[in-house]
Amino acid sequence: MGKLPVKVELINRGVAPFYYDWPAEFGLIGVGGRVAKTFAASGKITGLLPGNPPRIWDEALDIDGVAAGQYKLALRVPNQLPNGHPLRFANQTQDADVPGWLTLGAIMVGSQP
Repeated sequence: MGKLPVKVELINRGVAPFYYDWPAEFGLIGVGGRVAKTFAASGKITGLLPGNPPRIWDEALDIDGVAAGQYKLALRVPNQLPNGHPLRFANQTQDADVPGWLTLGAIMVGSQP
């Protein structure tokens, strides 16, 4: 199957920068809101200041071994503190399919019978 190209544009519309470089991850959400696979994101959130130009994350996710079917691509930044809440994005699709995940869109992997 190969690689799934993903390009995400991040803008900090808040009032402060991100101080900690918590690792972000992409996920494929399958039927019933089950996270089928996660992928480490290479982009960084630190240093993204309010009012700065958008930061672009350009990724190629290795989807070898992912079962063919319909998925939703999602993004999250888990809080690294014990019992901490995940970072939340100010998008309408935040938590739309799975709590803590920002749904980016629907994708098809492979072919369906």
